[in-house]
Amino acid sequence: MKMILSPAKNLRTFELPGAVTSLPVFEAKTAELADILKAMTEDDFKAAMQLSDQLAALNRDRFAAFRFDTDGTPALLAYDGQQYKALAAETFTPEDWQYANAHLRILDALYGVLKPLDSIYPYRLEMKNKILKEQSLYAFWGDLLYREITEENDFPIVNLASGEYGKAVEKHLKSPDEMITCTFKVMKNGEPKTHSTQSKQARGLMAGWIIRNRAESAEALRDFDGDGYHLDEVLSSDSELVFVKDLPTQVIF
Repeated sequence: MKMILSPAKNLRTFELPGAVTSLPVFEAKTAELADILKAMTEDDFKAAMQLSDQLAALNRDRFAAFRFDTDGTPALLAYDGQQYKALAAETFTPEDWQYANAHLRILDALYGVLKPLDSIYPYRLEMKNKILKEQSLYAFWGDLLYREITEENDFPIVNLASGEYGKAVEKHLKSPDEMITCTFKVMKNGEPKTHSTQSKQARGLMAGWIIRNRAESAEALRDFDGDGYHLDEVLSSDSELVFVKDLPTQVIF
């Protein structure tokens, strides 16, 4: 079984004592993108990346210093968005890290595919950013992400990524590949609704739950019950597991 996650916009530096980090698998492709971004003028960079002056300056500096080495932050600790806060990798045991590194992959616009212990540095790049003249970043990566995720035939793929990133793998699936997408909804006025923040948090919670419980099968996924969620048998199918919970009183919809 392989889980796939989206990256997060916000990144941090974090030291994991005793960690044996690795280098990302697509170093040459990543370096190609980094070189393109380094060569952009300030105005072109800001426009392509859709950033404020402050964030554009910060990320131009980041790409100017871009490098590959094993002194960075493990990828699973580097991302600092809602799903990663909920996943809480900083609480992992060594055994959790071993399982995560074998069974979890992060899909990424700059790095392609990352293992949890791959060493990275803060940056900003999204799949939607138009930094290439003749093609999108989806076209740049082609089926490489799919091939990397599936090379070990470790099915099913558990899709805990957003639509923006999940489709980079999903559109290349072929028989007999198996992908199970996990969807999370909150009940509002008796109807299941999608809430962006709640969904991000739930994807992280479920990834952490799978890792800590060493889940190894599609059937085991159905037992997820984090943060009040439960499987909705009616809404679910063989390719999609839909989990629902009551809308928290403090959440504004």
